[in-house]
Order: sequence, then C-alpha cells, then structure tokens
Amino acid sequence: MNPFFSAWAATDKLTFLRYQKIKKYFGNLESAWKNADKQSLKEAGLQNKTIEKILELIQKINPNQEFEKIQKLKIQLIDFESEEYPILLKEISAPPVFLYIKGQLNPKENYFAVVGARQVTTYGKQVTDAFVRSLAMQGLTIVSGLALGIDGLAHQASLNVGARTIAVLGNGLDQVYPVQNRKLADKIIENGAIISEFPLGTPPHNYNFPRRNRIISGMSLGVLVTEAKLKSGSLITARNAIEQNREVFAIPGSIYSQKSEGTNYLIQKGEAKLVRNSEDVLEELNLKLVKSQNIIKSLPDTSSLDSVESEVLSFLSKEPLLFDNLQLDLEINTAQLSTVLTILEMKGFVSNLGSNQWVKTF
Repeated sequence: MNPFFSAWAATDKLTFLRYQKIKKYFGNLESAWKNADKQSLKEAGLQNKTIEKILELIQKINPNQEFEKIQKLKIQLIDFESEEYPILLKEISAPPVFLYIKGQLNPKENYFAVVGARQVTTYGKQVTDAFVRSLAMQGLTIVSGLALGIDGLAHQASLNVGARTIAVLGNGLDQVYPVQNRKLADKIIENGAIISEFPLGTPPHNYNFPRRNRIISGMSLGVLVTEAKLKSGSLITARNAIEQNREVFAIPGSIYSQKSEGTNYLIQKGEAKLVRNSEDVLEELNLKLVKSQNIIKSLPDTSSLDSVESEVLSFLSKEPLLFDNLQLDLEINTAQLSTVLTILEMKGFVSNLGSNQWVKTF
C-alpha cells in the first residue's frame, strides 16, 4: 500500500469499471493522481460529473495524511489486485476496488455467510447458534454484517467454538456500528477481521448497506438466511447471492411468525434450499471440511460433570425447556438449579435463549 492507494480509496469514487479505465490510461494509480486533469480523465472514458467530483477531491485529499490515518489505526488497505483480496469476491460483476481491513483476512479460507433479522425470536437464536457452531467446527469461516440480531449471534457463535469470523461493515472502520457491538468487533479483530470498502469517516447511511451486502455474499461460497421478514436486507443479500451464482439456503419457520416470512418465501419460490442441519449445507456445497481449522475448540468432556450437573443436562435437548418445567421434572430447589445451569452454560453445554428457556448446545 502507498499514499496514492489510500488517497484514491478516500475518494470512494472508483467503481471497478472506472478503476479499469484509469489504470489502462495512466498505467497506475500514482500516475493517475499526479497527472489527472479534465482532458485526461475524459480521454480515459469517465463522465463529466464524475470527472468534476474526482478533481475536486484530488484538491482536498492529502495522500500522506490519509496514509498516516490508516497506519495509526493499524488498518490494512488492499486493492483488487492484491494477493490478500478474497478470491470469490473477484468474480462478481462489480467488486469493490479497495478493502479496508482490521485484523487478518485469509483469501484461501472457505467463507460462508449467515444473515437474518435484527429483531430475532427465541427460535431464530437457537437455530442460528446451532448451525453456526456446527458449520464453524467443520472449518467454514462465517461472514456476516455485525448488525444486531442474527448477524451478531452468528459472529459470537463462531467465536464461542474458537473459529474465525469476518464482519463486513457499511461504514468506515474508524467507527463501529451499531455501538452495542463494539466489544464483539474487538473480539472479531482478534480472531478474524472487520472489513469495509468505505473510507474512514464514512457514517452508516442506509444506502451503504446494499453495497455492504453484495460483499457479504460475493466473498462467500453460499448464504444461509436463518430468520427474516418478507422485506429485509437479508433477502437483498440472498438475491445478490443468486445473481452472483452463489448457493442460497434458508431455515424454515412457523407460518404464523412474521420473522419467518422471508425464509419461507425464499424456499417457496425456489430461491433457497431448505436446510435442516449443517450436513445439508455441506452436502450441497460438496464440501468435506471436518475440523480443517486447527483453532477449533472441542466441547468439554461430559465425564467432568458431577452427578447433579449430568442429571440436569440429561433433561435438556434442542427443544427449549422453561426453567420452571425443568425444576418440576428434577425436583430440586430454585437456587441449586440456577447455579447448576450457570455452571453448564459457562462450560458450553447449555444456552439460555431468553425468557428462562434452556437448551443443549450440542
């Protein structure tokens, strides 16, 4: 990376087509920055409005200052021709010219996207956690958008099993949106990366997210929608994936739940394959990746549990069970059951889905 890369990236005006035209005419981005004028950019094939805006930005942007900003924040900037650029992302019709990266991006990994509703149900939490854990433990690196709801759950489930995960942002990397996921973003950076095509200082405008979504699907082997309304960004991501010739998967839900209208619609229209478990996904992708990530954590051995912990665990399954019903079945007092469930959750055996509903995590 050099100061002229960071300067061009800061303009946010180089679509892939413009990038190709400029490189063809000027030879490289440094020469283009230094020698661009109205006549040369017109000869390169750019439109007048674009030329005016680019020349205006060239006057305003200091390449060295942009370069220093990126270095100070420990951000890496790569372009389309970099060896670190995601391989599949190069195949889409309008790939981002630049990617800002905080953390570590490995283009040889098998990326897989998981997206869904921001307002998630208990069912959505459960199936997202179960699918992501299993897929991550099979060696897929989960990609999502760091949004509240399904996105955040997908990232966290990956981290919980020691797997890498990638968050694609719809704003500059010098700010994390939503702010509620700042701690999660820090954890992702330690064991994966947050990435964006947007220059530093770019706020999370609504119109940024369709651009963000095409990256999520474009860099991935496929997209899984776990829960979504009929009109949602997740369906936009799914349709991007279809246009990009990626596999689309959806988890069916109740016909009475608005949060499952989107997933059920994708299945009904034949736009997504109905999946019941992670094996369905791997089979469709024709992948055999069992534990290909050497960082994967294995679940603790149940032999380490005492008799009461084992008994509580034996009453739980993938079907949510209310605390009160569990207590009636076990006939132990509230304080003891609360303690045991907390210990089991810390050990990774059970999960509280909210409203005191408990399930096994494996």
